Amino acid sequence: PSCFSPFKSVPLSLNAYTPGGTLLFVNHDKSGPPSGWSEEDLLSLTSPEEIVRELPDLQIEHSATLNHQDGSSNTIVRATQRK
Repeated sequence: PSCFSPFKSVPLSLNAYTPGGTLLFVNHDKSGPPSGWSEEDLLSLTSPEEIVRELPDLQIEHSATLNHQDGSSNTIVRATQRK
């Protein structure tokens, strides 16, 4: 089965940014997976720490987990291309 990996698409897209450009990454977080997801779907969950590790050439502006009232959560990372 194929599995989604945000790490395969994010680094490749960095070449498209001009100096000072911004990347905003938002995904479901491992700490609060959505209910009803299959095992394959769960492979796509991330954490802020994982995403930051994959972006060593960018300046990390914000990295957090956003928790929702329903128990789910999102990974949020905002990074900028160095000038």
